[in-house]
Amino acid sequence: MTGRQWGLSIAVGLWLGTGAIAQGSALGSETLVAANTAANTAAYTTDAEQAAISGVMEVAQGQSTQVFQGSRLRLNGRNVSSPWVQWTRNGRTHIGIGDGVLVRQFGVDLEDGDRADIQAVRWFSEAPLPLPVLHYQNTRYLGIGALAQGGGWTVSPNGDTLDISWEPAQIVDFRSLVQGDRRRYVLELDRPVPFQVSPVPGELTLGVAADLNLPDPLPSPGSAETGQSAAPFLPITSDLSAPLVTAPGRTVIRFPTASRAWLPQPFTLLGPNRIVVEAGPDTLARRSLQWAPGVRWQQDFLRLGNDQFPVTWVEVDPRAPEVDIVPIPALNDTRTGIASVWDTARRNQVAIAVNGGYFNRNNKLPLGAMRRDGQWLSGPILNRGAIAWNDAGEFAFGRLALNESVTTNGKAWPVISLNSGYVKAGIARYDRNWGPNYVTMTNNEVGIVVESGAGGDRVVQQTPVASPGGTLPIPANGYLLVTRSFQTAANALPVGTTLTLDQQTTPANFNRFPNIVAAGPLLISNGQVVLNAAGEGFSAAFIRERAARSAIAQRSDGKIIIVAVHNRKGGRGPSLSEMAQLLQSMGAVSALNLDGGSSTTLYVGGQTLDRPSRTSARVHGIIGIFLNVPF
Repeated sequence: MTGRQWGLSIAVGLWLGTGAIAQGSALGSETLVAANTAANTAAYTTDAEQAAISGVMEVAQGQSTQVFQGSRLRLNGRNVSSPWVQWTRNGRTHIGIGDGVLVRQFGVDLEDGDRADIQAVRWFSEAPLPLPVLHYQNTRYLGIGALAQGGGWTVSPNGDTLDISWEPAQIVDFRSLVQGDRRRYVLELDRPVPFQVSPVPGELTLGVAADLNLPDPLPSPGSAETGQSAAPFLPITSDLSAPLVTAPGRTVIRFPTASRAWLPQPFTLLGPNRIVVEAGPDTLARRSLQWAPGVRWQQDFLRLGNDQFPVTWVEVDPRAPEVDIVPIPALNDTRTGIASVWDTARRNQVAIAVNGGYFNRNNKLPLGAMRRDGQWLSGPILNRGAIAWNDAGEFAFGRLALNESVTTNGKAWPVISLNSGYVKAGIARYDRNWGPNYVTMTNNEVGIVVESGAGGDRVVQQTPVASPGGTLPIPANGYLLVTRSFQTAANALPVGTTLTLDQQTTPANFNRFPNIVAAGPLLISNGQVVLNAAGEGFSAAFIRERAARSAIAQRSDGKIIIVAVHNRKGGRGPSLSEMAQLLQSMGAVSALNLDGGSSTTLYVGGQTLDRPSRTSARVHGIIGIFLNVPF
């Protein structure tokens, strides 16, 4: 936990103790019924929304604010695990839901904008709806007053649960257009209702909170021959058939897609009420919005020669007092294990995240450096590219080596790796940042337990292990040395030997930074492309590959950009050289390539921006951004 996070935790804890937070029981009787008549518009439109419409700024967000947070939504009887908040500011009460949840569960479309306190959205509306914003516990909540009014919702806080209900709706028409590898689906409804678009590999699912009011569905092809009942098919106006599932008040349509990586773009229209979903290999909703103070989310097609690449990025001002950037492992108590960016970000309650460095996908062990708050969770290998930073917003990029040695009787023995899955003959070192135990990886390893005390470091145990899979303890007050194919060193370190451990980084200035993530290769330094993947130990196949890629870079103004790039229009993702050129075109003066391919994932506010979340692989760690926005 950084100094700024710790200070915020104390302040919030003291504030909570004053009773300023409303209790759930006090909310049980409060019910907001959104009216559809123009006469009642002002009653259910918040002050912030009215201020945005009239162009008058609201009272500063730092005014006294009371917040209650719940953890569940009940949407027309359907339970959804999701936080929500009710906050009161300047005598006006707002109810908010996370913007990622509004996008995923309701079909809300976020609009571009330059204000961090107002988010314009479109949802079955002629003009953008300005919603007030509350940043709370690394989630960005949007007040739902205008949405409730437009959808005719009844909104009822009930303890920990927020009940939202609406009148039954019907699907009255369905159209589709398939042109080559591009698809457009249009559902017409008799009233606005929430909907969900869920891409999975090879399929697109559209769930709508409405009943189907079309001619009877046709039987599925082949059912007469087989004599087996099958899911009905929805008749549509093209050569594509869509499997259909219905239940009272809900219709789910499944469409096949040609690629597992398509990111569908849904939006709504008014007059009549329509849901439109576009899907294809090069669909990308262009975005540029101020997501939080010091944070801007953007995405667009960027041109490089004759190619256009879909690029999604978050621009962060690391000097902003609201921003903390932290390396986060997939699992907190061990270096063995992987998890998705989504799961790691949600579990650690970060606002923004991107995948980090490399790892062995078979044994789930790290193959690169991660240093947090001055502690090496894993050490660097092969002099690969790395980024280092501190809480003051200072950054360094370079090719990193950690030079360690243990000295006894005047002889220094080099340590080739620290808390790493990188295996090579020599001495490796493991401490409690690895976990309570180390499991041997090769034949004939020797574990040397070293305890640290007032008299220095001392060997207290030596254990040979003949085969991989043996377990060796790591002392809480010391470390474990492991020799691999290096019996000479094992013989020189018997029980009772006293040691001196020395450590320094190259470049030397990296040692003063508490936070480090290594991946590679280093792409840009001092404004120039310095790509040398072979020199950083990457294989020829890796160097030739064109694939999805992620990177972290810095511009000349000090701002950090976190970037994800996927397949170019009509082709594969960028090569390493193309990635460097794209970052240069974005103004990067320093840049580091992160783990790519299926690991590439950019997460903001509860949603993955650059790809369907189910297509992203599990990773060993992330770079997470916490936002301490005063409310």
